[in-house]
Amino acid sequence: TKANGEIPRLQLEDIEVHLNYRTPRIDSAASIWKEISQHHERKNLTFRQFWKGNTTRLHMTTLDSFAAALQYARKGIKTTVLDMEGLREKEEKQDKYAVRVSNATKARLNSTELIFGGVEGSIVCDVLRIDAVCDNLGKMHLRKEEGVMPIERMNARRDHGARDLTDGQMEEIDRAFRDYDCGILQHLEKYRRIGTFRLLHPSKRLLDHCNSYGGTDISFDGLMDSIIKIASRANGIPEERSPERYERNPTAIQWSNRAKEVNNKKQTNEKEIMEKFKEKLKKKMEEGGRKGERRQKKINRERSKKKRKRNLEGRGKGETR
Repeated sequence: TKANGEIPRLQLEDIEVHLNYRTPRIDSAASIWKEISQHHERKNLTFRQFWKGNTTRLHMTTLDSFAAALQYARKGIKTTVLDMEGLREKEEKQDKYAVRVSNATKARLNSTELIFGGVEGSIVCDVLRIDAVCDNLGKMHLRKEEGVMPIERMNARRDHGARDLTDGQMEEIDRAFRDYDCGILQHLEKYRRIGTFRLLHPSKRLLDHCNSYGGTDISFDGLMDSIIKIASRANGIPEERSPERYERNPTAIQWSNRAKEVNNKKQTNEKEIMEKFKEKLKKKMEEGGRKGERRQKKINRERSKKKRKRNLEGRGKGETR
């Protein structure tokens, strides 16, 4: 707030976007599958059928952390991606090598404070940088007061359907995700250098895979096509559960038709724009051709005039002689 009580306008540099990156990637996809399987009409949906579903591409965009970060960074918006596996690795090292405190100190801390690590602690200490409540290990300390409660993990869902995928197929899908992520991460490097993007606690898994990656860009549609091909491959597991209820779900069909409609409209617009551009270019070339013809005619006329003038001058000199 300014001295006169006026609230300053929000500036672009005041905004920072925070995104979480969870690995293994196949686990993140499985979480979405489990969420969808909670619906009683889809409770028998297998993981294999999920990949063939009409709305799977739409759901998978929620996992596209690096692609979202790239779009924000390109607009000049500061963006932080937190690698959750790397954060766990960091905290495991801290627990292993931390200086042991006495039981009396532990008891005193437990009676007066609540200590938050994990994603919550990282957001407060690494992203927001609220040093007043953070220790040097990146953990948040809050006094035990009314309204301050320990965090309980509630995001656990049991599988309502079978996977119908082998471990090899699961690993292939995860590797396809990692190849896609590394392809995007290489484009985020320039934004990391200028300070628009930062990756907190990159995990060993991510660094090792991206360091050995060839650097080929993969489109999101290309990724999904690869995964569907892997999931559809014969693996000796019979598909006993029919996906009809999922495939014929009105909402799924509506989203699929809407996506096709938008894509067709986009292609039509692009085609119209290209046709207009070609017509404009052709017209300019024709105009240029006509201008060139007029210019050439003018040059020819000037040359004819000069030639006639020289001929007249030559005749006049001959008569004088």
